[in-house]
Amino acid sequence: MNPAGDLNILLKAEDLLVRRGGVTVLDVPALDVFSGQVLALIGPNGAGKSTLLLTLAGLLKPARGTLLFRGERIGNGGFDYRRHIAMVFQEPLLFDTTVFENVAAGLKIRGIGRAEIGRMVPEYLERFGVGHLAKRSARKLSGGEAQRTSLARAFLTKPKIIFLDETRPPWPRPMTRRRPSGWATDSWWSMGEGSPRSARRPR
Repeated sequence: MNPAGDLNILLKAEDLLVRRGGVTVLDVPALDVFSGQVLALIGPNGAGKSTLLLTLAGLLKPARGTLLFRGERIGNGGFDYRRHIAMVFQEPLLFDTTVFENVAAGLKIRGIGRAEIGRMVPEYLERFGVGHLAKRSARKLSGGEAQRTSLARAFLTKPKIIFLDETRPPWPRPMTRRRPSGWATDSWWSMGEGSPRSARRPR
């Protein structure tokens, strides 16, 4: 048990069950994501790692179970909850525009002004090593460049929880010194900061 108790639980999952085609693909009795925690999910292909991340991120509806964020049940289609989280997929999902506009997208959705966007985006472009690509079309990026662009976009919104679906190194060193208050990742590594504090294998 976390010594700080339930007050430090950002996300709580209870009795999660996910079925696809009538087959149970995920069965998680309980899972807590604590503030400041690095949580790694480790398992073979088909173990349900990505399915669990999609469910926790509110992108996949479970057949049964409850999700609570900061003690409140996630409702209203999860819209309010998703404003506090970010997810980076194994295959980067980028808009057909420039690197700068891709990274700025999350801020625009949140109604951040043009001046603030102009100040914040370059900082994160540099932090993730894509500052020199700001005006380049996302279509012309390499796989690694596209992934770093996706990461910059996710971190720039300063989410409470960020889900990383098999997001691979290398990570820029500046990002090993800062992180949001909660993490959930199914990657086998943990930001270059040593072993994750806890690891659980999905059933």
